[in-house]
Amino acid sequence: MRIGHCLVALSIVSCAGSDERAFEGPASLSATPVFHNPTSTLQAVHFVDAERGWAVGDDGTVLATSDGGGSWTAQGTGTPAALWSVDFVDVAHGWAVGDDGTVLATSDGGRSWTTQSAATNEALLSVDFVDAEHGWAVGDDGTVLATSDGGRSWSVRDAGTPAALWSVDFVDTERGWAVGVNGTVLATSDGGRSWTAQSVATNGALLSVDFVDVAHGWAVGDGGTVLATIDGGHTWAVQDADTTAALWSVEFVDTERGWAVGHDGAIVATSDGGRTWAAQGAGTTAALWSVGFVDAERGWAVGDGGTVLATTDGGHTWAAQGAGTAATLYSVDFVDAERGWAVGVNGTVLAATGDGRRWLARSAGTAATLYSVDFVNAERGWAVGDNGTVLATRDGGGSWTAQGGATIEALLGVDFVDVKRGWAVGGGGTVLATTDGGRTWTAQSAGTAAILWSVDFVDAKHGWAVGVNGTVLATTDGGRNWTAQGARTTATLLSVDFVDRERGWAVGVNGTVLATTDGGRNWTAQSTDTKAALWSVDFVDAERGWAVGVNGAVLATTDGGQSWAAHGANTPAALLGVDFVDAERGWAVGDGGTVLATTDSGRTWTVEGGGTAF
Repeated sequence: MRIGHCLVALSIVSCAGSDERAFEGPASLSATPVFHNPTSTLQAVHFVDAERGWAVGDDGTVLATSDGGGSWTAQGTGTPAALWSVDFVDVAHGWAVGDDGTVLATSDGGRSWTTQSAATNEALLSVDFVDAEHGWAVGDDGTVLATSDGGRSWSVRDAGTPAALWSVDFVDTERGWAVGVNGTVLATSDGGRSWTAQSVATNGALLSVDFVDVAHGWAVGDGGTVLATIDGGHTWAVQDADTTAALWSVEFVDTERGWAVGHDGAIVATSDGGRTWAAQGAGTTAALWSVGFVDAERGWAVGDGGTVLATTDGGHTWAAQGAGTAATLYSVDFVDAERGWAVGVNGTVLAATGDGRRWLARSAGTAATLYSVDFVNAERGWAVGDNGTVLATRDGGGSWTAQGGATIEALLGVDFVDVKRGWAVGGGGTVLATTDGGRTWTAQSAGTAAILWSVDFVDAKHGWAVGVNGTVLATTDGGRNWTAQGARTTATLLSVDFVDRERGWAVGVNGTVLATTDGGRNWTAQSTDTKAALWSVDFVDAERGWAVGVNGAVLATTDGGQSWAAHGANTPAALLGVDFVDAERGWAVGDGGTVLATTDSGRTWTVEGGGTAF
């Protein structure tokens, strides 16, 4: 049993087709909730100085950094539209554009974004402002919009072409250029009121244009195309980029030094105005959609799967920043505020270092999707997943050894109470137990064929497991005997957590939260004011707990669940795992490699950095 992924290719001649990920759970689990979420592809990046920048992408994603990309924070936009371009004129004033004529504006550095009326439903693929008042946006079907009041009103301009326009760049309020499919290059000298076609030696799609003054400019596109002009576009010369990869973005800091990025992690650079271009090693095969530099040394590139790369030496070396992975993460576990692990699809294992601000990829030695991870100390841990996969580590995740063999069912939850005694649950009512740290596993009879999604023990004897159709099982003898408990629900339960032998909670589909104060003999429904599927719950004591779920849902309680309050995670991603080490510090993981952290009980969440090679 395994997770299915549906990928929709992105065509370079249309703006439809962001990568999309479909989570269906183990294939036989027909009662499993189904949701769809993107892989958080980032389409554009813009920095105003060496510290402050923004990146935009799928599902209305806006990320901001104030430390040069060392950490990124999600900003709420209130739109599900894919955002294709972003531009700031200073640290406060910025705009982003995207699908369905979406135009967003901010005057406070992105702390709040406001939708502006663009008078079009066409996808807008590029935006450029020269000051806080004058800006332009271009997009599908030759769409050109202009504003002279900061976007409070936008006017449609006639570009004289039906070609999709992928990029626009102005050097002042009058002179600008736009490029698009079929070798389209347009120029204006009157602020966009009229446009003139310029002749170029290509019929390929041109995807980005950049001018450093009224004379010197470059355009890049399909098949490694690079064009350059030194006379404002009256004539364009073909340059050899030494690549056949589609180039999606070009950026120059002066008339000599520039960079272009594109498919398959392509980065090419020039220091002589493009007369020669040399490939730079990005350390990734991810498609790179945008590049931005603030000077000749410091730059950033973004792309597929939330990829963020940064350089401080003109591109000679690039380092991964940001969330770092497109791999969906299903489970997270921390043993203290410094050391934690997350697992996910295709055997992904990440280990946190430095207060969760940096995540490093660990080799699990498997391609199986891993659904649950549990550590009992900084060295000893276990992960379980598809096809009965059980992995164990004795060195903090540096190396993993395969255990198991007791089942071929998908294992969806694992819990250990010490280095010897642990349990795993999964498909077909599977319950496995070990008393020797996982060297041997023994099947226990659960008395049910229901899929079990989660297991939690408070000591070597007392434990609970939950699953589909409101299944709740309990044991008081280490799992030798399991007894069904009446949960008074038929909702699928996806996670269970107890703080002692009496008090526990279970969460599931349709915002279901159940609580017990007598070890599960009686369960009471708690009100959450959400219908989101809740995938994970964690309590640090009898009063304070959190639950996370689809569409970035985060709920918190300080009274044992008598009341639950929604906390804004500022992400549309499904959150599938949550873990707190105390009442203040916690982490949540989920779709598209999402890793969020909080140090204030979940009132605010920060996107944490990754370290896998993407």
